Amino acid sequence: MKRTGLLALSLVLMIILLCSCSSSAGVTSGSKEDGVFYIDTEGRHTEMPKSLPYSLKYNGKEITLDAVDVYEVRSSDYTHTLYVVSTIDAANLSDEEFHWLVAEDLETSAYITCEANEYDFRGAYLLGKLQDADSKQITVVYISSPSDHCRYSFADSEVSFSVKCTQEETFEKESKEGKAYKLHNINELTYRFTAPSDIPDAETIPDPLYSTIVKWLNKK
Repeated sequence: MKRTGLLALSLVLMIILLCSCSSSAGVTSGSKEDGVFYIDTEGRHTEMPKSLPYSLKYNGKEITLDAVDVYEVRSSDYTHTLYVVSTIDAANLSDEEFHWLVAEDLETSAYITCEANEYDFRGAYLLGKLQDADSKQITVVYISSPSDHCRYSFADSEVSFSVKCTQEETFEKESKEGKAYKLHNINELTYRFTAPSDIPDAETIPDPLYSTIVKWLNKK
């Protein structure tokens, strides 16, 4: 299968990022001292770490993407489902800041590329999200599309997981009519990795998360 569309766009982005300290048409990209690639466009700053945990600025403080793990289920009808389980630590935030992060400012996404199952940078399905107000930990679970009947394992698939935080800080733009308006800045983290050749079974997800996932699946 040929990878086209969004995958080609992703490749173009990577080429831009690999060009150290390039700048054109309002886009700046380069490499930080720690080797992490970044790209800046108007109002948006994106970093692409090679490993986790990795922290992201949120209104002068930090939240941390601690881990992104993958699991797989092979059902009785021989179909495969990939689970993408992420953990975000926001312990640095106050109770009020954590509330607004979860309620309005946090957005996540996951994409899967698997040639065997004809997934071409396809958006994963958001199964559910948990947040613990005491520990200020957020767990987000995605799965491959529940409407698909994937014949093959997702072993060695490419997974891209993003965390996006809307900031209180704003910048000003001008409409076509010349009227000024404000938009909020956005900080984003994108982590790309390859799933292992031997993906753990979803039944090995620790409780109580596993029990919660089963409940989410029963409600689908």
